[in-house]
Amino acid sequence: MQKEFLLYILMASVVAVPAIWYVMNHWLSTFFYRVPLHWYLFVIAIIGITLFVSSIIMMRTWAVLRKNLINVLKYE
Repeated sequence: MQKEFLLYILMASVVAVPAIWYVMNHWLSTFFYRVPLHWYLFVIAIIGITLFVSSIIMMRTWAVLRKNLINVLKYE
């Protein structure tokens, strides 16, 4: 399941990064003081999103593992 979400993040990044790069570069060029747009900002954002999604998956997995299986199956 984790690999599936990592694949989704990778596909979304491949689509989103060039679009965001173009829009942000165009928007930042309109200011008097030019601010450079570095590649490592995108890498940091992708790593942050990956860590966030991985932590949610781990928390949900831990919550399921902590449940007593007998109590869950009793109501089935």
